[in-house]
Amino acid sequence: SRGYVELAVIDTGAGIPTEIQDQLFEPFFTTKATGTGLGLATVFGIVKQSDGGIVVDSPPGQGATFRIYLPRSARTAPTTPPPPPGVRRWQASLFLPDGQE
Repeated sequence: SRGYVELAVIDTGAGIPTEIQDQLFEPFFTTKATGTGLGLATVFGIVKQSDGGIVVDSPPGQGATFRIYLPRSARTAPTTPPPPPGVRRWQASLFLPDGQE
């Protein structure tokens, strides 16, 4: 077995009500006043087409975590040269104010 790579997308918002979690990946499902509801359905389709899986965990009032599992590739990734002296690699977080997407 070649295993899977996990990509987790986490937010710290109000969370997703349990009663709608089963509908999140349905095309055209949305809780917004405007919008198409195609975003998560598109992600779901791409993940499934790639023989992967997606899981959502959202305890009430504690945000949401979407875990995407994609099969590891048998190919070797290109080697990234080390950064020049004095340059540091870093990790970024994106924070959105409540109510904005």
